[in-house]
Amino acid sequence: MNKHLNLTADYERNELKFPEGNFVTHETGGKIEYAFNPKLNTSFYGQWNNDDEEIMLNFRLSWIPKIGSDFYLAVNQKISTEGSQFKVEDTVVLSKLVWRFTY
Repeated sequence: MNKHLNLTADYERNELKFPEGNFVTHETGGKIEYAFNPKLNTSFYGQWNNDDEEIMLNFRLSWIPKIGSDFYLAVNQKISTEGSQFKVEDTVVLSKLVWRFTY
């Protein structure tokens, strides 16, 4: 959309045919990325799959405080949509810090 904001969306449909029976899967996703500046950016991605009946969410933050040093934060979440009800099933938070020391 502009030099800071980027939006994407996708949809995938699969028709699968087997001797035992046929079925169709639908997968929908979207991503929002925002760069505050070249050293600090974030993204949010969401995806839904009708076969698994779940929503997968991913949030990422990347920061470069100085050249050679990096900080990453990621939050992943799985939400069940089985039975037309939303239920958070799993949340994982990961982070990584790489710091370069110079003399």
